[in-house]
Amino acid sequence: MLCIATIIAFVGNRFVFLLFTVIMTFDFYLRLNSLSLDLGVLGSVLESNRGEALEHIKSISIITYVKIIIFSILLFLSFHITLGKVGKPFSLIMLILFSSILITKFYSLHDNKKTTYLNEEYSKTIHHEVWFSFLGLITVIKPISLYYELSLLEGGKSVISSKWENVHTNNVLKDIYIVNIGESVIKNYFPSYNEENGKIKGAAIFNGVISPSVVTYFSVPRILSKSLDVNRHDKNLNVIDLANDAGMKTYWISNQAKIGQYETQVSAIASRAHYQYYKNTSYDKAEPDNILLPEVIKAIREETKKPKVIFIHTMGSHYDFCKRFDEEISLKTSDNKYLECYSKSVAYGVAFIEKLRDLLAMHDKTYKIIYFSDHGLTSVNVPPYLIHGTGSHFSRQAVEVPFIAMSNDPQETKIHSVKYNLRDFSDTFAQWVGIYSEQTEHHKSIFNTKYIGKEYDSVLTSEFKVRKID
Repeated sequence: MLCIATIIAFVGNRFVFLLFTVIMTFDFYLRLNSLSLDLGVLGSVLESNRGEALEHIKSISIITYVKIIIFSILLFLSFHITLGKVGKPFSLIMLILFSSILITKFYSLHDNKKTTYLNEEYSKTIHHEVWFSFLGLITVIKPISLYYELSLLEGGKSVISSKWENVHTNNVLKDIYIVNIGESVIKNYFPSYNEENGKIKGAAIFNGVISPSVVTYFSVPRILSKSLDVNRHDKNLNVIDLANDAGMKTYWISNQAKIGQYETQVSAIASRAHYQYYKNTSYDKAEPDNILLPEVIKAIREETKKPKVIFIHTMGSHYDFCKRFDEEISLKTSDNKYLECYSKSVAYGVAFIEKLRDLLAMHDKTYKIIYFSDHGLTSVNVPPYLIHGTGSHFSRQAVEVPFIAMSNDPQETKIHSVKYNLRDFSDTFAQWVGIYSEQTEHHKSIFNTKYIGKEYDSVLTSEFKVRKID
C-alpha cells in the first residue's frame, strides 16, 4: 500500500489517484471472495457479457457492498492524506528502493531452471516470471500486464495448418461420430457416477477422468490438440484436422458464443471443420442446448459418401444454471434454488445425449458418441454455490469430469476406473475412430484403461501454473 501511495504522490495526478482507488476497490472485492485477478479470470471477463455481469452484481450481498464502500472511502482518504504529505524527491527515492527490493526478492523466489511454455513460439523464463510478478503488484498495471501475457499465450492462434503425417484408417468406419463437449459439469452430479442421479443405459462410464484446466479458456484447446506436456499443446495437431486428413466430413456445431473469427483458441481450432455453426453471438443470448438439434439433424441428413464427425459444443451447466433448460425435469426438490437448477441442467444435458441417440437411430445410422465436460466446478457457501476453481477455490471437484462412450452396438453399462487426463484426448479420438498417423499413439487412449499418463494428475490453474490435484 505504501509503495502504491508513493507512486501516486510521485505522479501527482488526480486521475491516477481515482483510477487506483477504483481498481484497488475491485481487487478488494475479489479478495473478499478469495479470488485474484489472473490469466483465467481475465480471459473469462473478456469473454463475458452484460447479462452475466448483471446477474453477478445482483448476487452480491448487502454486507459485501457495505464492506466495499467502507474500504473505498478509507482508501480515498488515505491516498488524499498521502498526496499532501509526501514530496516528489522522497517519492522517487522510495520508488527506486521498493522496486529494487521487490525485484531482488522475486528473483530469489523463482526457480532459475523453470521455463513455462505459453505457446510454441514463446517461452516464459525466470525473467518474464519476475517482471510479470513485479508489474502484477502495481494494481493499476496488473490488468495491462495480464492482458499482454494473455496475448502472448494466444500468439499465432489464427495460423493453423495440419502437421499430421501418413494419416490412414484400417477399420470399417461408422456412419457418424459425435463428440459432445459439455460445460461446467461436476462428475458426481452426472448419472451413473452417483446412483441418486440414476444410471445411463448402454454406455461405457469412465471414472477418474481429469480435465487439463479449471477454465474452458485453457482446457478445451488442450483437449482438442496433441499434448506435448502439461502446459504445451500443438494446435497444428488437432483432432479436427486429423479427421479431415483421414477423409472424413467434419462439423462444428456450437451453442457457445463466437466472439470473432479467431478470437479464441477454441474457435481457431473449430475453424478447421468443413462446416461451422454458432448459434450465438454472445453468451447472454444462449438458449438451452436443444436449440442445436435442428442443425444436428441437417448434419446427419446431409448426403455424402464420407463418414462424418460432428463436434457439438454445448452450454451445458454454464451459469446461470436456471436458464440452461426449457422443459420440466422431474428431480428431487431442494431448498437451494441454485443447486436444484444446476442438477436440472445436468439432467437436461443427459437428455440431450439421449435425443442424439434417438435421432441417429431414427435415420438408421451406425454411430459412436463420446461425451465429456470441459471442467467441473468448486462448491462454495455463497450464491451461486458452485463456481470455477480459480485462485484459492482450486479443487479436485473443479477438474474431475464425466466421460462416457456409447454406440449403436449393443452393450451393457459398465464403469471403468482410470487415471486419465483429457489432454491425451487426441489419442483417444484416433483409437476410437480408427485413425493412424505418425503422431498418434493409440496406447494413450482412455479405452486402454491401464494407461496412466505422465503427470496425469497435474493440471493448469487459472493463473496458468501447473498444479497437482490433491
